Amino acid sequence: MQALTLFLDLEPEEKADLATVARAALAFNAAIREAAFVLDPSLEIEVQFDSGTPGSLKLNAILGDAKKKLTDPKVLKAVAFVILSWFAEDVRSTIDQGFIQSIMLHEDTNPHLSDEEIAEIARKVAELIRGGTAHNQVKQVYRELEADPKIKGVGATTRRDHRPETIVPRSRFRELGTTESVQSTETGAVRRREKIETLNLISPVLLPGQRRWKFSFHEGEFGAPVLDQEFLDRVLSGREPIAMTAGLTMDVVLETKEELIAGVWAITGRNILRVLAIRRAPAQQILNLTPLATQQKSYGDEGK
Repeated sequence: MQALTLFLDLEPEEKADLATVARAALAFNAAIREAAFVLDPSLEIEVQFDSGTPGSLKLNAILGDAKKKLTDPKVLKAVAFVILSWFAEDVRSTIDQGFIQSIMLHEDTNPHLSDEEIAEIARKVAELIRGGTAHNQVKQVYRELEADPKIKGVGATTRRDHRPETIVPRSRFRELGTTESVQSTETGAVRRREKIETLNLISPVLLPGQRRWKFSFHEGEFGAPVLDQEFLDRVLSGREPIAMTAGLTMDVVLETKEELIAGVWAITGRNILRVLAIRRAPAQQILNLTPLATQQKSYGDEGK
């Protein structure tokens, strides 16, 4: 068994949104399983969350083999430190075996591992981090947590009863939750980017299907279908009505598809993958601009 804790740093006296925590936990689980599969495809990883109350700020996971076979503990430890590394800011800029080994020596309290075994695990972790193993799943964790303003930071640790040494601040969630992939095709190169954006809603489509809603943002106006089916179900059923007022903004995960044409990246399509929040423009107070003398006269007339 191997312990691994996802730590959510909350605003004082606040509790995290249960749905947000649940989605982040699923993404966290997917990241663990991805790392385990790369390390050992025959390993059927079992992730048990033995504590997940928002008030504790922790999702305490216990990693084990679902087949209950004798598993090399170094494999489970490597899985844990791959995930932990993605939640340590310094590791992103310094993917180095020695650096990861120093984190392991600080984090790990297992006295049964030799220096050679620790070095072996650190080497494998550094290799997997450089290859991007579980990175997309961890990005999903950041995207989910971005939706709850009460969560001000996140970190991971293998020491269950300790606060992580590094807490990634909320100010970096948007940056760390974006993705970009580039692939070659017969006609040229194409790429796909995911980024959290704040959009101005121009016109929704209140019909089922994938018709294009109209938005505007810092790159201009565009049309894109909303692929977030849960959001669409709430809107179409009236459980999340969209007010027909100017200044409505939406925080979304925006997918942008581009193709390299004559040396220039051209946008070929956009999709709204997830709707994170809808905000109305602040209501402007109505000011009484009637001249004071007129108001006083009016008040005098009322008393007659």
